[in-house]
Amino acid sequence: MLFVSFLLWLVGALRGVSCVGTLVEAAGISFVGDIVARLLSLVAFLATVFVLNHIYIFERRVQLLTPLFLWFAAAFMFLHADYVASLSLIPFILTVAQLLYACGEQGGVRPLFGAFAMLAFASLFIFQFAFLLLPMLLFVLFSRGKGVREFFIALLGVATPYWLLFGTVYLFPQLDWMLLPLKIGWVNLVTPATIAFSPVMYAVQAVEVLVWVVATCFFFSSSLPAKPLLRRRLLFVILLNLLLWLLSWVLPQDFFLLLAWRLPGIAIMASYVFAAKVTRAANIYFIVLNTLLIFIAAFCLWIG
Repeated sequence: MLFVSFLLWLVGALRGVSCVGTLVEAAGISFVGDIVARLLSLVAFLATVFVLNHIYIFERRVQLLTPLFLWFAAAFMFLHADYVASLSLIPFILTVAQLLYACGEQGGVRPLFGAFAMLAFASLFIFQFAFLLLPMLLFVLFSRGKGVREFFIALLGVATPYWLLFGTVYLFPQLDWMLLPLKIGWVNLVTPATIAFSPVMYAVQAVEVLVWVVATCFFFSSSLPAKPLLRRRLLFVILLNLLLWLLSWVLPQDFFLLLAWRLPGIAIMASYVFAAKVTRAANIYFIVLNTLLIFIAAFCLWIG
């Protein structure tokens, strides 16, 4: 139901990011106001929190995960008005949750197929979702207990939405407008826009680098080999966030969209460091991180 709601909000309110805004503008649908945009972003963040509360990343529940995610989302105030990036969190976190469950010890082929079908379907509207297909396919291929059979099931999930789309356009050529998001997304990919990063963008990336470096160092220095399931999932989150961070430099016009997708990973990495071991260094890290977030929030308020 969350994914269906996302599509309804997307068709009714989307503009600007990605190519769906062109379709909405061509249809003559009026754009939502600032207050409604922020309400939509709030709904998206709360829906993401709901999924995070039920996602099985750690072998024990980490109470800091939800507050940290909300704290990061609140500090990055420029995301509140960008409801497209916020709403795209819903299919993103649902896909990640299903994928981690499918690649667990009790996962099956149904959630695996559903995760990749949802991801491919979302890429028909927001082309940037296609960047996640390859890393997630590799995660399935190299997960312990998952072999060639699961890999081809994932490929089938990816191919199904595209097969339905191209089959529909082939049978009904007058519906070729359905290919417009893919065409515009491909044009934006091969001809990326040149956008200068603002100071707040550099500050946000500095916080991300801090969280990523600390979590990575702790990941490789801690005694995780005895917990292979936890190790695979954390490594997937670390590498996925690194990929999205690098893409934000290659595609600066999609910075806010990719940042929204990195928020759950940032919260997961930070909460793991805080919950795994309470030391003086962890307390200092916690103080420094919160000070930086307060600085970013204050700067966002200052620039308006």
